Order: sequence, then structure tokens, then C-alpha cells
Amino acid sequence: MLIELTIQNLIGIEKTIELIKETGATEVALTDKNGMPDNLLAAQKIKEALPELILTTYYSLKNHTSKKLEEKYEHLKDYLDRSTKSGIESLLIVSGNPRPKFDTLEALEYIKSNHLKPKNIKLAVAYNPFYSNEELVKENERLEKKALSGIVDNVYLQIGTNTNALKKGAELIKKLLPNALIEGSLIVATTFLMNRFKFRPWKGVMVSDEFMSSAEAANIINKRLLKEYGVLSIKPIYGVYTITPDTMEALTKLIP
Repeated sequence: MLIELTIQNLIGIEKTIELIKETGATEVALTDKNGMPDNLLAAQKIKEALPELILTTYYSLKNHTSKKLEEKYEHLKDYLDRSTKSGIESLLIVSGNPRPKFDTLEALEYIKSNHLKPKNIKLAVAYNPFYSNEELVKENERLEKKALSGIVDNVYLQIGTNTNALKKGAELIKKLLPNALIEGSLIVATTFLMNRFKFRPWKGVMVSDEFMSSAEAANIINKRLLKEYGVLSIKPIYGVYTITPDTMEALTKLIP
């Protein structure tokens, strides 16, 4: 089972490690939020305590911007260098929202042209199949360009509840990147998290009104999505973000 976490403080990392054990997770993905600790440092500490755990980190280009292009290059290069020593197995590179000028496409080109792809680390990119009209056309074009870089191993799907869009998106990925692992994120819904999401919706996340009506309704829809993920060979990512008794209870009910 793969869970997605946001590490808010390295001081309490030992407690987080104990909670990871309690979830029974075999894989953990660490988000990259503005103002949060370096997720590679967190990954290294987690790996030291749980060497069998498979780790992924996210790198949001929006959170590591600089006015000078050379500094953006250097920061990304430094992160890639450190990733090889941190114990992670995969790295998701995202532009972030709003998308910066130095985006995922430029980052992939920089990595490829300078032969910076870390050995033994899978590179992942994000794709949102839940857009519509012109936005979807542009998103599909961007996915094709990402695929053409030749260095993409995995594709991370944005959160959404439209199963028709999900199917079409999975088909496109399999056409462009037949050997790629497709991963799909789910919000492990609790009342606290849903209220927070209503107050401050996450950009790019496209869920139905029914999903937003309650945590119970959201997790019923999540179970439907999990079945669809199974049909489409999509690996689920359980977005718990912060491990609490409520998220533990919701996660236990959600796991097939």
C-alpha cells in the first residue's frame, strides 16, 4: 500500500515513522509544499528507520523558483544529486500551480540534455485527464511532449472523480508510454479534511458535488474509483497527508 504524506516538521519525524508503521504501508510518497521541510531530509530519516520502505518524493518547480534561470538549474541539479543518497526509489517532478516559466517540460529537457537522470530512480510526471475542452487538449499535448523526452518512467494522475475521463486518460498514457507505471491519487476523506478542502480547494483537483457532500460520500466514491483503478491497472496512492486517528480509521475502511 502506498500512502501520500506531508511532513510538516522534522522535529517530530520519529513519531511520524511510528505512525507509518501502524498504517501497514509498504510505500510512502512525500509531498513538496511551500514552507515545509526538505522532503529529501525527511526521506533519508525515514529510510534509516524503515529500510524496507519504498519512498517517493515530489519536487514542485513552483516552490523552488528564482529570478535567475541558472539558479533554478542549480537547485534542481542539487536535488537530483542528493536524491541518489537519500534512499528514494522514485521522483515526481511537477510544475506546480500557477505553472512557472521553468516548468516540467523545461526541467525534463535540462535533465536529458545534461544527462542528470539519477541512476536507479524512476522519474515521474503528472497528468490531469479531468480537464475539458481546450484545457484538456493542452494537457494532452504536454503529456505527449513529456513522453517524447524519453526519460519518463511513471505517470501520476491528478485527483478526479469522472471515470470516463479517467479511462480516456489511461488509454492515452498507455499509447504514449506503454511501459509506464500509472499511479492515481485518492483523498482519504475525513470530516476535518473535507471541511478544509471546501474552504481552500486544491487547484487542479476535480471532484463531483456528491464527493464534496461529506467524508462518507467521498469514501464511497473512492471505493468505486479503486475498482476502476484495478480494471485500468492504475496503482492507487492513498492521500492521508497527516496521519491521525480519523485518517487511520478512514484508510482501514477504504483498503480493499
